[in-house]
Amino acid sequence: MKTHVPYTLPQCAARIFGMLRLAACLAAAPRAGAVDYFVNDDLMPDDQFCTAPGNDGNDGLSAAAPLRSPAALLSRYTPVVGDTLYIDSGTYALTQDLELPSTGPGDPGSGPWLRVIGTGQTVLDRLNPGAESCCVRVRQDCTRIEGLICRKAGTGIRIHPETCRNAVLEQNTLPANTVAGVAIGADPGSEGHDTYTIRNNLCHNNPTGIDVQGGDGFHLAYATLENNTIVVYNGNGVVCGGRAGGMTLRNNIISVKGDGAC
Repeated sequence: MKTHVPYTLPQCAARIFGMLRLAACLAAAPRAGAVDYFVNDDLMPDDQFCTAPGNDGNDGLSAAAPLRSPAALLSRYTPVVGDTLYIDSGTYALTQDLELPSTGPGDPGSGPWLRVIGTGQTVLDRLNPGAESCCVRVRQDCTRIEGLICRKAGTGIRIHPETCRNAVLEQNTLPANTVAGVAIGADPGSEGHDTYTIRNNLCHNNPTGIDVQGGDGFHLAYATLENNTIVVYNGNGVVCGGRAGGMTLRNNIISVKGDGAC
């Protein structure tokens, strides 16, 4: 018959420390590869990505088990470059900014990008016209956003160049925001450069259509704006505040009525 010998206090502490180290190692272990995330509303008409309605009891990791909202997804996961967020058709009411946090610099030349993909009928409705609010706040480097409708915020999409130094915005619609459809902030430091491509977007009913580093700070951006349609009343179509000689505007339609400038 075996006799149970209780652990001493130092032995218990050592075992607990060992288990904590194992848990830390498992948490820090790199993922096997890129991850696809899925979001859907309660309805199925016009869906392109998902095969089931969204439910926040799902894990959001397959088309058959989407989460109910992008906010729920970002509260549960931290997507990184190489990952893709598929947000299906529907209207998603936002009670806070959707923030893509920085997980480190990317490689815009040959490395993977973080992609946020809507269907063109994916509506992010911020329901907060305050100047500081956003539908999407981008801090992750090498981020591509396409197919979203971002409305009723201060700014539809805001890019923070201190960590997001490369971004592509394509085929988005940005209506009815109280500050700007798209805004790229000025750099907080004088080193480095940024590269942004904004193309095939529709901006209307915003005081400013697209603001490229119009605020105070350092202006390091190379920005290409092409094939966008921008309609503004009593405001500015495009604010060109990027690097000297670094702004390219090509094949855009810009209409400004009242006071302001194209």
